Amino acid sequence: MMMNIRRNSVSVLIISLVLFSPLVSGEVLCRPYQILQDNVSEAVKYGSGLLWKLSYDGSPAGYIFGTIHIDDEAVLNIPEPVLRSLQISDTFVMEVVPDPAEALVMSRSMFFMDGTRLDELVNQDIFNETTQILEDYGFTRDIVTVMKPWAAYIVMSYPKNSGEILDLKLLQLARSNGANVFGLETAMEQVNIFAKLSLDDQARILTDVVCHYDNTRSDFSEITEHYLNRDLDSLYSFSKRYTFNDDSVYEKITEKLIDQRNNKMVERILQHIQSGVTFIAVGALHLPGENGILNQLESMNYQIDRVY
Repeated sequence: MMMNIRRNSVSVLIISLVLFSPLVSGEVLCRPYQILQDNVSEAVKYGSGLLWKLSYDGSPAGYIFGTIHIDDEAVLNIPEPVLRSLQISDTFVMEVVPDPAEALVMSRSMFFMDGTRLDELVNQDIFNETTQILEDYGFTRDIVTVMKPWAAYIVMSYPKNSGEILDLKLLQLARSNGANVFGLETAMEQVNIFAKLSLDDQARILTDVVCHYDNTRSDFSEITEHYLNRDLDSLYSFSKRYTFNDDSVYEKITEKLIDQRNNKMVERILQHIQSGVTFIAVGALHLPGENGILNQLESMNYQIDRVY
């Protein structure tokens, strides 16, 4: 998932929903999570690989590449098979094509304009901790006070560094190759997954991420390692590693963030792979599994061959 929050990036968001360890706090609002130590599931379909060739009735349709929306140096070292596939593609499709006008609208949507205050929606200790965390992202206390809970949650769910991310590097390369560029979604479609939650649910997920913030960076390191190993099976399993006693809000988010978006992406991908060679770049966790993009395309008689 990609959004223009302070920069055009977001990570494979489903992983970050509950990947945090408890903050030292006596607050009853800080729910403990459970680590599923025996989280060993059967192998996920299309669980190994990042780059896949799509063919239909013997004719090449394009390539689909799983990305991770971070600016890690190793991730940005794009493998040669990916570069070759990108160079021979007539069309480049990514989750969201950056749009300055939409970015401005989305930025404004992050803040209350009706007098509502974040410090009235969450516990005071949670608000103070939120302010402290977001100061490292460049937000002052006054700005955080009018920030919507979903926006604070999104910002702090990702690394603080703000360099170029993989998806945008691919976009630049595609444009330099003269490819036609399209997006599968708009940034506001992505944002609304969170913005349309009730304020209670928004406060709940913000509280959870604040309470369990300290080990976020180490989790991102493991996520990145699985990605670089092209191990979507482990990445998928890792995304389900943690749970709360009441996961209802995350179940709602997961359904919208992964399953419903997979369905929508497939519909829109089909519009771009009817002629020529198309290179599709989407978050890696949208690829594997029974409802993943690859399996859905296979069910429509596309041949799927792993390239890398």
